Amino acid sequence: MWLIIIAALWTAYAIFIVRYINKKINKDYNYLSVPMPQFKEEYKPFERTERKQWNLLEIYICAIFLAPFRLLSLVFIISTLAMTCKLLGIKHMSQAQDELPRWKRFLIAKNLNFVGWGINFACGFMRVKTIQKRIKDYEPEYPAEKYAVEKKGQSAPILTCNHVSWIDIMAMSAVKEAPSFLSKEEIANFPLFGPAAIGIQSIFVQRDDRSQKNAVRDAILERGKKISEGQNLPPILIFPEGTTTNSHYLLSFKKGAFESFLPIKLYAINYKYTKFNPTQDSMNLVDHALIMCSQLYNTMEVYEFDTYFPDHLNLKNEEDWEIYAKHIRDIYLKVLPVKPSESGWRHMKEYYDQIKLFKKQLREESRQKSEKVNATKTKKDN
Repeated sequence: MWLIIIAALWTAYAIFIVRYINKKINKDYNYLSVPMPQFKEEYKPFERTERKQWNLLEIYICAIFLAPFRLLSLVFIISTLAMTCKLLGIKHMSQAQDELPRWKRFLIAKNLNFVGWGINFACGFMRVKTIQKRIKDYEPEYPAEKYAVEKKGQSAPILTCNHVSWIDIMAMSAVKEAPSFLSKEEIANFPLFGPAAIGIQSIFVQRDDRSQKNAVRDAILERGKKISEGQNLPPILIFPEGTTTNSHYLLSFKKGAFESFLPIKLYAINYKYTKFNPTQDSMNLVDHALIMCSQLYNTMEVYEFDTYFPDHLNLKNEEDWEIYAKHIRDIYLKVLPVKPSESGWRHMKEYYDQIKLFKKQLREESRQKSEKVNATKTKKDN
């Protein structure tokens, strides 16, 4: 009897999910299947171009048999981190900047690593290959030997990484440093995500408040100072591009990670996709997560560098952050299969606005075509 009920429910779910995905792909995201307008050059870093490579049969089958378990595992995995943080008594945003006892920090770090690994696995990244890289191989004049002696045992208070998708955050959660993040202040009040963000000691910012820029800089400086003094705090992960790309470009860097002139540990992520590009593009988060969980297998490489100490650059003036940023960006341009772009968050927003107009145009054309067909049919019937 129970088998019949389960089979009936699963059949109903299968019909629903296939129809849902079919509607999304052929209606909401149909603009990816037709020739796109000639957009500005500044929009190219945000365009999704691999729609013809999607394996729809794989997406439908995995959505039926894999996605339910994977999506439930996402909720469970994040719940474990949120629950751990609450059990350890870390509940309030004010606690995010305080040093924790080593045993508490150890438990949270290992739990965060588990979350990162688990969500990567749920999204089809069965194995994330970490490859060690040396700064000196990409910047020959970098005095690595000198720093190996002078800076021995000194850890970087800032981590940087290129930015393609929300999955980057999961990949970086799995690295041994178990970093904290810059997070929007309202995230602290979200179920599950809020306690988790507080527990990993994120720096909370009001992104839309331009007056908060100095506060963010001061918070990063304060975190760096505390880590340099030996306090047991996690480093801050910063995505210096300030927004996501389609993985084929590297945007100009913002100054947040560099204006403090603190040492930086470099990470780079290379999504070696053959079907579905993990970039979120203009897809909403739920649809993107569903399709990611409906991939049988995905491939990702994480490049881990040694720490970049900027002492040899003689950075003194406030505007010297650009020198620091250029050195770091040049390394990313050499290690990743990307093109440089001077586009930024503003261009991404403009591109999304253009996509909305294009989708509206396609819907109008579809409506007119349907009306024309119906009119022709009515005329024939008469």
